[in-house]
Amino acid sequence: MSITFTVAPPGRRHRPLRLAEAMRLGPTGLRPYFQPEENGGSEELERYAGRKTDEIISRLGISPYSGRGFEFTYQQGAYTVRVLTPSAPNDWRIALDFLSALARHFGASVVAENGDNFTAETITSFDYSGDIRAGLMAFLRSLESGNPAILVQGVNVDVSLNREILDHIFRSDSPANAFGDFVGPPQHTDAHFASQMAARAPDGSIQGLYTLTEGVDTVLPHSPTLPPHIRQQVGQESPVDWELALVGIDGPDDDPESFSSLGAVDFAAAFRALPPRKVSRFDADRIYIRGLNRADIRALLDSGRGA
Repeated sequence: MSITFTVAPPGRRHRPLRLAEAMRLGPTGLRPYFQPEENGGSEELERYAGRKTDEIISRLGISPYSGRGFEFTYQQGAYTVRVLTPSAPNDWRIALDFLSALARHFGASVVAENGDNFTAETITSFDYSGDIRAGLMAFLRSLESGNPAILVQGVNVDVSLNREILDHIFRSDSPANAFGDFVGPPQHTDAHFASQMAARAPDGSIQGLYTLTEGVDTVLPHSPTLPPHIRQQVGQESPVDWELALVGIDGPDDDPESFSSLGAVDFAAAFRALPPRKVSRFDADRIYIRGLNRADIRALLDSGRGA
């Protein structure tokens, strides 16, 4: 689900703008968000921004405000902006400001997919509340049909939404803003997303591992599971022994010699022993852990011994 708008430059011979040219029209801070395989730093960003808009479909937004961003390309003689349903209010405001800038630059109107026309001045008043509400209701129907969770695409990271989170959104004074608060902040966190490691031990058992480092904000799963392709390799019925490896830092964090293993504990036991003051929900499937100190880590190690 989405809503698409177009801006068609007048004249029959139009040279499509390069992405950098389009972004300079505004609003200030507009940037592309790359897929992981494309993200090569500032040099890669510069090359990407130099491409013509008829060659790529970009996802644009502004850090740290965008949640889902919006798609932008040039096709069939018009610039196209596509806003996903539902998107956060910030995504809508940025997309509408960009459409206004495009329309003003080309002296053209903005045409919505239903045929409604807007000027550079009136497009910023487009009422997007109904689209957000329709998207949230679609989520509700999906969850009521038996889906345990919905994966919501974000500019940097996808977030999982379940019935509990959606009910909280609907109970808020502004469900649109509450959805924005759910999908937006995770896109711009500096936390480390812990990677999963799994291997078969000499005795044939499957060992799964995540790492938690002292002082580092970390995102961990509530209940670890193997990805489908790994599960297929090891067998659907093979149990997995999940552990949490704990790493200490004694010295500068840019020096590899500063890091040392403090031990490993049963994942579920460590999860139960995490200090509540440092744990918050990231999404339906993950938790956010603010950097633990050495005393916190010792408590986790003790919990593992007692498991």
